[in-house]
Amino acid sequence: MGRREKSEEYRLEMIRHLKEKYQQAKPSEVLEAEKVIARYRESEARDRGAMARLRLQLPNENLCPECFYMHERESILHTIGSESGVDRFRCRECGYEIETTPRL
Repeated sequence: MGRREKSEEYRLEMIRHLKEKYQQAKPSEVLEAEKVIARYRESEARDRGAMARLRLQLPNENLCPECFYMHERESILHTIGSESGVDRFRCRECGYEIETTPRL
């Protein structure tokens, strides 16, 4: 058998070997690493969206800043009471609370 035939035999054997290797189930370590990478990419995408929204001013002072900037929601802050000249508001979606002094 000449060099050409030996090279072709080697090439065909490597094709069979690699097909078998990648037709098998991935090792659990690889699957876990892929999950970690996917979670990281999702987090990164959320953070990039939040960064873009944080460049904007809140379009309405009654909106919850936590929901608007961090969760891309437009939730209204609701009054939960007033004490000694301080108004308190809470978001029903995320629980964010803020205290303000009433305008005169």
